[in-house]
Amino acid sequence: MSRWFAFVTAAPLLAAAQGCVMGDAVSKFNETKARAYMASMKSDLRELADSLAAYRAKHGRYVVGTASNADGKVTSEFAADFKFAPTFDVTVRVDTSAGQWTATASHALTPKTCVLVPGGQPTCK
Repeated sequence: MSRWFAFVTAAPLLAAAQGCVMGDAVSKFNETKARAYMASMKSDLRELADSLAAYRAKHGRYVVGTASNADGKVTSEFAADFKFAPTFDVTVRVDTSAGQWTATASHALTPKTCVLVPGGQPTCK
């Protein structure tokens, strides 16, 4: 009878401890996924900056518009000869003002966005 009592009292404590460990693991996993999404957005912005520089050197102007990759299907408002495709679930937008451009990237699975301006590094918030 004492073994049964020990099991009945210890089982809920073990379940609670296991729940705490699993909760922490899920939280860390979600943080890791968010960092991966931001890394893909930053990478796309860097690649976009190179493409914008090459396009301006050839055409004397920047392109403006949006490109997205949803479910593996790339859609783009950019000029036909502007070759850029964002990674899966990423949308990028290029705006120009006073001869300069600003690029913004968002990911379908995170509320965070990343921004890049000429000569800078991508920043996410």
